[in-house]
Amino acid sequence: MLDWQGSDSIPWAGRWHGVNGLISFVKVLNEKLQILEVQRLKQFSDQDTTVVLLRGHWKAKESGNEVRAMACNVFTFENQKIKSYTVLNNSVAFSEALSGRTAQSAV
Repeated sequence: MLDWQGSDSIPWAGRWHGVNGLISFVKVLNEKLQILEVQRLKQFSDQDTTVVLLRGHWKAKESGNEVRAMACNVFTFENQKIKSYTVLNNSVAFSEALSGRTAQSAV
């Protein structure tokens, strides 16, 4: 399961299940957002969880607005496979960028 935290104004936000869900998520994300840069800042792990802190730079394809923000990706594992992937991000900045309003920066 992939869980991208955010409001209904972010088309790729929500819970996506299975391989077909992941494929649908990537399709929607690629239609709406250009990834300009992602930098991994820190990574923490234990037996079944990995947390990755990122700093990124994205561009909303329709509005042209850019987002510079930090995000946190949380992966949980079961039987050496990814069980879940949760993205915690600056959903306000992404929502504003998509709507055409001036995007927020939170780096």
